[in-house]
Amino acid sequence: MSELRKRALAAYAEYYQTQNTQDLNPTLARPSSHRNYDINFGHFVRSVPGGGRMLDVGCGTGFLVHWLSKQPGITAVGVDGSESQVALAKKFMPNVEMVCDDALHYLKAHPNEFAGIFCMDVLQLFADEDFLFDWVLATYNALRPGGFFCAQLVNCASLIGPYNIFMDVLGARGFTSGSARQLFTLAGFKDVRICNQRTAGFSGLVRFKLEQWMHRAVFLISGNGAERVFSRSLTAVGYRR
Repeated sequence: MSELRKRALAAYAEYYQTQNTQDLNPTLARPSSHRNYDINFGHFVRSVPGGGRMLDVGCGTGFLVHWLSKQPGITAVGVDGSESQVALAKKFMPNVEMVCDDALHYLKAHPNEFAGIFCMDVLQLFADEDFLFDWVLATYNALRPGGFFCAQLVNCASLIGPYNIFMDVLGARGFTSGSARQLFTLAGFKDVRICNQRTAGFSGLVRFKLEQWMHRAVFLISGNGAERVFSRSLTAVGYRR
């Protein structure tokens, strides 16, 4: 691990606070945050019969983990390599399993275990394609049969995609609907879906529609009328069958 990556991981909680207006305590998250999770991820959580253990890899201080812990039949688990963020997560959610570990090491140590694995804005940090693929394969193997992998990825079809990549000093790559589908398919995932991300509420719907219209016009003018996923982040989901 590079010295830059070590220092960035150590200070992520402090850096995250400078980039977000909301408190780092996930138990104080705005109701709209949980509604956004419901809209974008709730269907996939409910798609697994019987629920089970669901993991957020790169969980930070645990916002998604907190939402997962409220879902019926789900045992939420979080893992992150940043000691500062995991320490905060344990402080705010002492009854939830939170682990400070290298994500790849943790995934390889827990084969066939999880009903669902989430990964929010993590894959964009991997510059090396072999490491990226090894990481996604480890995610596949950590799922039990019928489980799903859901990744939130920076979308380079969005006009602000490059900004979202490089707002983090460790940012290294972005994705499109095509490259995300290709990555998941090559790793063995089935029933791969690539979705726009939406925001709850009327204002979020209006913004979503405006962004879609604007990007659609730009792509049509550029001669690409096939693309349909333009949200600043996209959701990629695949199942282990």
